[in-house]
Amino acid sequence: MTIFKKLLSWREKLFYSQDAASLGLFRIAFGIVLIAQSFSIYNTSFVKENFIENSFHFPFALFNLLGLTRWPEEIMHIHFLIMGLAAIGITLGLFFRFSAITFFLTLSYVFLFDKTMYNDCHYLMLLLSFLLMFSPAHRWLSLDRLWNKNLNKINQIPFFSIYLLRMQFVIVYFYAAITKINVDWLIAAQPLQRVIEGKMLFGISLDHLWLAYFFSYTGLLLDLFMSLSLFTGRYIKLTIAFILTFNLTNHFLLFNDIGVFPFLMISAIPLFLKPNTPRIWWQNTQKFLPLTPDNKENLDTLNPAQKTGIYRLVITIFVTGFILIQLLVPLRHFLYPGKPVWTYEGARFAWRLKLNAKKTNMKIIIHHPQLTTRKIPDYTNFLTYEQRWIDNLPDCLLDFVHLIRDDLESHGFKKPKIHIKAEASLNERPYQPFIDETVNLAHVEYPLFSHAEWIVPFREGRGKK
Repeated sequence: MTIFKKLLSWREKLFYSQDAASLGLFRIAFGIVLIAQSFSIYNTSFVKENFIENSFHFPFALFNLLGLTRWPEEIMHIHFLIMGLAAIGITLGLFFRFSAITFFLTLSYVFLFDKTMYNDCHYLMLLLSFLLMFSPAHRWLSLDRLWNKNLNKINQIPFFSIYLLRMQFVIVYFYAAITKINVDWLIAAQPLQRVIEGKMLFGISLDHLWLAYFFSYTGLLLDLFMSLSLFTGRYIKLTIAFILTFNLTNHFLLFNDIGVFPFLMISAIPLFLKPNTPRIWWQNTQKFLPLTPDNKENLDTLNPAQKTGIYRLVITIFVTGFILIQLLVPLRHFLYPGKPVWTYEGARFAWRLKLNAKKTNMKIIIHHPQLTTRKIPDYTNFLTYEQRWIDNLPDCLLDFVHLIRDDLESHGFKKPKIHIKAEASLNERPYQPFIDETVNLAHVEYPLFSHAEWIVPFREGRGKK
């Protein structure tokens, strides 16, 4: 079969119909993760410390481009409450489309508010909630089916609605594997050596070099195997066992700072089951519990959908464009010189999961004829706990310098000179210069599509710390 015929066959399959049950079960599992994430934030001091009382925040450029601002305290609390209620709506399938759109918009605000808090978990949540907005995930086991008689008659979904979600998880696992193919991960077993220091399991120390190599290599191989298996649809039962073992090990044993990300990855399992499997489970449950009867129709085969013409063209362009963007964006670090784990250029949105442990010593040096050391506050004291990594992120560090500059100028100290003296250690290497301290960063703009020359190039070699 020629490539052209394969593409036509792929395009045709996008519009086949299949049982809605597997997508519906994913909606429920994904929604539970969203609820846990939303209300765990809402019920702590996180919102107050990072969205209300913090002196500085470092928004993505799109935040300012859209004209967004920091909400007043009452509105901010309502914002997070609405996000949690939208997560409940997604889970229950209650006003599903409205709930999915609401969650996406409220999470987008939170995501764009401060890039120092960026993590792959929130990014993946954002992408998945975006895709859910366009999906008919409420066509099985949803409250919407109780009041919408027309929806209650529909038990099928177009294949593309589940295919896009599948591909998103495949891409995450694939790039998580590819980015692990580097000297630190494979030769030095870093940062896993540092991660398992002092860890115990049932009273047994895990702090052994061979275990660091074991976790490093099995992590890479499992990520690669799971991406290929989920893409091809082969060995799915084995892969599901690996997904559970891998993600639960990461959460409970290795990493204590990844939040709900392992459960987010586990929530994808229903997407890769046979389409009617959750329906069969539900029907079997009804034998023992007095539940509302489910439609008994088993839809395990792909049937041609009726949509034609412009609908198919728009969907094909959307599916192709989304997948191409997700495949290409993680590769943009090749446009910049140096290691992305050092410069952080092209490192976001790239699924570079737990690849580095970077420690930085930073000193801000401010010069102005009217300023003395006694008059200069320690601006780092105004950063929140979540912003503590700013010294590892050159673009955020430059934003911080500009905020300091603006604050000084608002107090009458015009055109101050601000330099950063910073040394960093990457994956337990000796400290080396990170920022060129000779450059006055107060009036330097971060280049959008080129390398920031004031980031000192990384020097390979480990030597002695």
